[in-house]
Amino acid sequence: MISMAFIWALIGAVIGLVIGAFILGAVDSGLDCSTITNTDGETACNNIKSYSWTIMGILPITLFLGLFRLFSGSTSQ
Repeated sequence: MISMAFIWALIGAVIGLVIGAFILGAVDSGLDCSTITNTDGETACNNIKSYSWTIMGILPITLFLGLFRLFSGSTSQ
């Protein structure tokens, strides 16, 4: 039988991925770098958009914590 810790770990991992994807999509679509006339400003805007991938880089931490919860919950009685 599947333990409750396993279910919560999967739910946590899925929610973490969905939230990260929503944030990434919001940042990517919210910033329109084509309207900036200054070259330095456009470069900075593109850098900000590329930094939003950091959010997706943080998601493995969420997955790790979910897996940690999964395996630590399966050993406790």
